[in-house]
Amino acid sequence: MKILFVNEYAGFVGGVEQNIALTVKALTERGHRCHLAYRKEGKDWSRYNELFEEVHDLDSLRLKSLDPDVVYLHRVESVQPFVGQAFHTVRMVHDHDLCCPRRHKYHAFTNRICQSKAGWRCWLDLAFLEKTNNGVGLKSLFAHQRELKRNSELDKLLVGSRSMHSELLQNGFRDGQVEIVPPAVPPASLPTHPTESPNILFVGQMIKGKGPDLLLRAAAK
Repeated sequence: MKILFVNEYAGFVGGVEQNIALTVKALTERGHRCHLAYRKEGKDWSRYNELFEEVHDLDSLRLKSLDPDVVYLHRVESVQPFVGQAFHTVRMVHDHDLCCPRRHKYHAFTNRICQSKAGWRCWLDLAFLEKTNNGVGLKSLFAHQRELKRNSELDKLLVGSRSMHSELLQNGFRDGQVEIVPPAVPPASLPTHPTESPNILFVGQMIKGKGPDLLLRAAAK
């Protein structure tokens, strides 16, 4: 099959791009032809692009000429150009951005985790405000709802946990439409030995959405 990966960045920027790199390597080994459409260059851009048969500029992409069998979406501004086409569409949902206008699922005033679906409660939590380079700007919650609905037109959505699976179902996606694909970690080349004192390793960005604050509070109890 010809598979077109679509992502904002090409390069080893973060976990999303690493996920794509590992997936492309495995699919290529199985005989699939992998392409990439991107908008911005990231770290080790040229080495990253060598993983793909061809790379394309996302803004000038001609889908009909490329004629992919599957479009595999990752971090994209909108899925609108890809819905209602002849090819199959799959999206990997890596974080809360799709369902949460505030992006991290924390309430603004209490710092508690939000358990609600996207909707009228977002207005009460001031989710229409966002940080900008000039201070504070306005974000359209109506546009966020439209994009959320567009994603329901995709053939499949992949998530890495039961928690994310529940979040998508809560926001109107069909059960059979959402599949859990646990993140696979290659086995270590050398076995690790337990240390004398207990240690906790946090792997991820030190931002609220990744939960380091919850880890520290839990470890203190």
